Amino acid sequence: MFVRFNIISKVGEFELNIAGEFKDGITGIFGPSGSGKTTLLKCLSGVITPDNGKIMVNEQVCYSSDKEQSLPLEERRIGMVWQDTLLFPHMTVEENILYGRREDNRQSFIASVIDIFEIRRLLNRMPANLSGGEKQRVAIVRALLPEPQLLLFDEPVASLDMRSRQKIISYLKSVNEQHKIPICYVSHSVSELMFLCQEVMVIEDGRRVRFDSPEKVFINEKQLALMDEDFENILELPVKNMRREEQVAELDLGGVILKAVYHTAENPPLLKVGIRAKDILIATEKIKGISARNILSAIIEKVERTGDMVLVSCRVGERQLWVEITPGSFRELNLHISQIVYLIIKARSITVLD
Repeated sequence: MFVRFNIISKVGEFELNIAGEFKDGITGIFGPSGSGKTTLLKCLSGVITPDNGKIMVNEQVCYSSDKEQSLPLEERRIGMVWQDTLLFPHMTVEENILYGRREDNRQSFIASVIDIFEIRRLLNRMPANLSGGEKQRVAIVRALLPEPQLLLFDEPVASLDMRSRQKIISYLKSVNEQHKIPICYVSHSVSELMFLCQEVMVIEDGRRVRFDSPEKVFINEKQLALMDEDFENILELPVKNMRREEQVAELDLGGVILKAVYHTAENPPLLKVGIRAKDILIATEKIKGISARNILSAIIEKVERTGDMVLVSCRVGERQLWVEITPGSFRELNLHISQIVYLIIKARSITVLD
């Protein structure tokens, strides 16, 4: 499956002039406010008709200026989710999600999507009785039920608390992996895009300026200088052992054990966790007599300097962890590529996302 476009669209004084191709995975769209991210989504969905160019979803021509063709929204089979959920307040959750489904919807698909987003227990509730995160999950399921060829998201979790944001992006990754629906995801969050996406398109002033893997796009001085959030490592790790008496899960970093606080009685095979880069301490010698549960041997692989911080990429087992330190600490520790160091992480600093 693919989405291919080459369009020009003028909105007032602003001109979007952009080309690209998205495939089965999740493609991130990143750029400053006013750069054209939302305009691109509106053109792809049919909300805005471009002035010139072509849009194709698989073999279907959704828009062509040469052929003077522009399919209406309902014929494009493109799901859209915005920050505002736009749920019908007089309908139950079940009535909301079934509103736009197709007559030939597979029951197995409906059941799968409901279970992935964990809304079965909400089906008889009214929107007024839902939290912000629950409303957004319902809106996403409603967009998914027509089995779209493409899903578009315009900062769908920007207004939610951190835990709700992390759960929803985890659900999105699962639905893409299980059902292979291409997703185009607009966000200002570097952590979200690095966890979710296989590729990221950077837009500035209505033009595509970069299209590459998230790490190559973001881990550089220019993009780090634009960050307005804490940089977070988001990992999905196998569970090696549960220490119920200590309320600790032992996770496998690829031959290295990472201990995280875990309170529930469930025994999942995998856990998704978040670790803020600034919550990891780095030492040049192994430290003894410390309360932190994790002291991990690592090798420095990459260093990125920008403004008032330095990001150090460390290889731990088979995984990569980014550590944020000050330029002064970096100089005093005399850190360098290929150096063996020790990462110190409190078990309570690790957020379980599931």
